[in-house]
Amino acid sequence: MAGSVEKKFIREALDYMKKAKNPRTSGDRTGKMDDWGLEHIITGDSKLGQRRRKGTGYHYRPGGSDMPGRRTDLTGSTQYPNGVYTGKPEYFDHQSTPPKWKKKGGNGGVSTYFPDSWSPQQVDDAVAQAYKNGSINPADPGKWSGTHNGVKIEGFVDPSKPHGYTHGWPSYPQ
Repeated sequence: MAGSVEKKFIREALDYMKKAKNPRTSGDRTGKMDDWGLEHIITGDSKLGQRRRKGTGYHYRPGGSDMPGRRTDLTGSTQYPNGVYTGKPEYFDHQSTPPKWKKKGGNGGVSTYFPDSWSPQQVDDAVAQAYKNGSINPADPGKWSGTHNGVKIEGFVDPSKPHGYTHGWPSYPQ
């Protein structure tokens, strides 16, 4: 069970997402991810895929703690001096019978994580700035990459979004 400090970091992240979703409290989000992109990074999501649920996203563990319904296996994790690291997230699937933990789908089941010391706002700002200062990948025009505060970040381009991208995550390797 998470201690009070861990719960505080998780609560801050959940509150930040809730505030970002509410147009009355979100403030100026020009150039930033929409609420789907932010949620995809902070909590990850489970979605139906080939008659089974699989987890996607999940690139932020506030204070090094897992979000509710998530757990991360750090065995064999790669740690970088800038605070970025890798892990193998699992998502609790309440809809399976019986309910069970499921591994991340895609990317070999591995996620890269933003530094644990970053606040949710720092993660949000880092992705926006990395995109703004980054470039489209010439080998894959559907992806972009950039750097912010020493963290290499990449993501998907989406011209239908007002800011031009969906979300971002720490690149591997750094």
